[in-house]
Amino acid sequence: MILESNLLLLRLLEFEAELFVAAFGELGRLPRLRSVYLSSNSLVGPIPPEFANCSILEHLEFVDNGLSGPVPAELGRLRRLKVFRAGGNSGIRGKIPAEIARCEELVFLGLADTSVSGPIPPSIGQLRRLKGLSVYTSNLSGPIPPEIANCTDLEDLFLHENQISGTLPEALGGLTRLKRVLAWKNSLSGAIPESFGNLTDLIVMDLSLNAISGSIPASFTRLARLEMLLLSYNNISGSIPPLIGNLSALKQLELDNNRLTGEVPIGIGRLKQLTQFFAWQNKLHGRLPEELAGCEMLESLDLSRNELSGPIPRALFRLKNLTELLLISNSLDGGLAPMIGECSALVRLRLRSNRLLGLIPRELARLKRLNFLELSKNRFSGEIPPEIGECGDLEMVDLCDNALEGLIPGSFGSIVGLNVLDLSQNSLSGPVPDALGALRSLNKLILRANRITGPIPTSLARCKGLQSLDLSDNQLAGPIPGELGGLEGLDILLNLSWNSLSGLIPDTFSGLSRLASLDVSHNAFTGRLDVLGRLGNLVSLNVSFNNFSGVLPDTPFFRELPESALSGNEGLCVQETCSGEFTDAHRGWHRRNVIVMALVLCVTCLIVAIAIFALIVILRARMATTTTDTREGNVIEITPFQKLDFSVDEVLDELSDSNIVGRGSSGVVYRVVTRSGRVLAVKKLFATSKGGEFCERDAFAAEVKALGSIRHKNIVRLLCCCANKGLRLLVFDYMINGSLDGLLHEKKVCLDWDKRYKIVLGAAQGIAYLHHDCVPRIVHRDIKANNILVGGQFEAYLADFGLARKLVGAPADHSTIAGSYGYIAPETHIVDWVRRGLRRADGGGAVELLDERLKCLPDTSLQEIAQALGVAVLCVNPRPGDRPTMKDVAAMLREIRHDGRCVAAGKDVLM
Repeated sequence: MILESNLLLLRLLEFEAELFVAAFGELGRLPRLRSVYLSSNSLVGPIPPEFANCSILEHLEFVDNGLSGPVPAELGRLRRLKVFRAGGNSGIRGKIPAEIARCEELVFLGLADTSVSGPIPPSIGQLRRLKGLSVYTSNLSGPIPPEIANCTDLEDLFLHENQISGTLPEALGGLTRLKRVLAWKNSLSGAIPESFGNLTDLIVMDLSLNAISGSIPASFTRLARLEMLLLSYNNISGSIPPLIGNLSALKQLELDNNRLTGEVPIGIGRLKQLTQFFAWQNKLHGRLPEELAGCEMLESLDLSRNELSGPIPRALFRLKNLTELLLISNSLDGGLAPMIGECSALVRLRLRSNRLLGLIPRELARLKRLNFLELSKNRFSGEIPPEIGECGDLEMVDLCDNALEGLIPGSFGSIVGLNVLDLSQNSLSGPVPDALGALRSLNKLILRANRITGPIPTSLARCKGLQSLDLSDNQLAGPIPGELGGLEGLDILLNLSWNSLSGLIPDTFSGLSRLASLDVSHNAFTGRLDVLGRLGNLVSLNVSFNNFSGVLPDTPFFRELPESALSGNEGLCVQETCSGEFTDAHRGWHRRNVIVMALVLCVTCLIVAIAIFALIVILRARMATTTTDTREGNVIEITPFQKLDFSVDEVLDELSDSNIVGRGSSGVVYRVVTRSGRVLAVKKLFATSKGGEFCERDAFAAEVKALGSIRHKNIVRLLCCCANKGLRLLVFDYMINGSLDGLLHEKKVCLDWDKRYKIVLGAAQGIAYLHHDCVPRIVHRDIKANNILVGGQFEAYLADFGLARKLVGAPADHSTIAGSYGYIAPETHIVDWVRRGLRRADGGGAVELLDERLKCLPDTSLQEIAQALGVAVLCVNPRPGDRPTMKDVAAMLREIRHDGRCVAAGKDVLM
């Protein structure tokens, strides 16, 4: 019993990082208790209101437990309380009680990473001694109360990742001791008050990912101690204040994704401490000032997607700390000065989509730390300097869409860590160098639209990391090397179209079982297509305009291929009895193709004429271009849910068939690699109405509504969504291990018990969060192996919330059957099969049910597996009312490993 007499004098109770589940509420009967530190335990249930009886309590900390329920209003009776921290308990919900204001001595109030909701109570202004208010990553809503300005000692205001709305109170400018303000990712609007210029002790201000408008206050130039000013992803307009150079302590300046205009002020050059300057995706114009070279500590400069013009100042290349120079999508011209070789710390040089011309300087070879080299879509000419091969740390080289000529340097083969090599759309000639076969890490090789000759080198088969190979639109000849069939990792694209290749499709191509897109059109290939019928992962195929013959493979994929993908092969047929001539069906296809091509030509001419007319009108009107994309006919609205380091253009540019990695009933999934090297999964939803538009209630709306406010380690993270009248995109982080379904059935990875247990537990924790801790609760309604994604460390992520439904109040349709193809409800036959196996008289039923690869495991592991299977059986009890909740399921799964470790070690569990 905890209430022994010797504990009545207890002043300090601390069980950090231990399991403490004793009579929690009885601690309230310790009248002389001053400090309680119970962080990082396994406490569950509500915060006991009995703590209010500890009248001299000063510190009360429960961080990172499993507590739930509201914050007790009774805690307001603790008049001496100085610190209250209960963050990291996602089950704590309800409003912040107004009574907390009675804790007049309170210095720190922490409820971060909980589910507290509602507005910040105005009574918070009564806490005159409060120095820290930390309620981030929660569900707060409503405006920031102006009464908070009465907390005159406040130093830290952390309210980021909530749903706070309204304007920033002018009164906050009176908090002259304020040092850090983090309010990013809310719904704040209106202008930043001029009074914020009075916050002279301010060190950090992060208001990004809101809807703030107006201009950057000129009064900010008085914030001499400010080190970080982060205002990205808002609607801020006007110019960057000319006197911004007065912020002598500034280290980070992030103004990207706004509506800023004007020129880059020369005063920025006076910021001697500045390490990071981001202002990409604005409407800045004019020349880059030479004065930027005065930022001696500058490490990252990103002014991409503006309207900057003129040359890149040579003085920038004297910045010895500059690691990132990103000036993508501007109108910069002139050459790239050889002085760039002096910028010795440079890691990323990204100058895509400008008007740069001249030779690529050989001095790039001096940049030994260079990781990304992106000079694509410019006007560079001459040969590719072979000295680039001396940049041994390069991972991406993108020189596409220039006027380069000459040979492809064999020295590229020396860059052993190279992942992406894109030399497409130039005038390169000669053969593909054999030396490229040394690039074992290469996953994307794009050489299309050049004048490359000779055969496809067999050495490319040694590039075992290749996922995408595009050699199209060249002058390659000869057969396809059979060795290419050994590229088992080639899963995105193989494009050999528009060459002079001949011979048969090698039988070894059956090894390309993961390939999604294959194009061998417009060559001189012969033979049958039987081997392609064995590529079960194909989603796109084009074999048109060759000399293929024989019967098409009788597979669902080939039966659904469009005629255009097969045309120009008169020997192909769809019947076993066909000869080398077209069947009647093929003749009908041919006639229709001629008609369709004529119609397409007419329509194309009409569209071109309209486009030319529209361009003339636009040029005459001298209208400014919108910063959002319009390629679907309407402006695309982007809603970010996280801080983004990519633009919508980067995503849209990669939405091609060659990047498709999956299809489902609701849409297509693309694998997109951004220019920073980040890999994304982009889900493009199909329209849900006949007119090609989207219904109000569709999979897109459901996923955005469900995932937009969810934050959990086992739920896939929605980065942003993009939408217009005819387009819906959901952008997620790409999961390198794909779906659980793929891992289980493709058997490409050895999925041992440790990995399986981690996946099972993670999935259970994610579902438990949805059912119990999310406000409001969410029912996924489509849990299946295909909708559980697996990360690089085999962590599980719930995905595809297209059928999810939020539950408000008592759900009336809890037993409604939902789910897409592949969903298995508990009532199906597989449950009976498992039950029969477990009832086997010899007691070995559980083992007999296992994957063959698991049957030889040690007894301790088999015992864990049997316990996990037992938990699964509980979940499919014939009586739904007897099934455990998901919170209980997650707890039982955790106990499997906990009990096993304790028994193995011969230790008792601390209770």
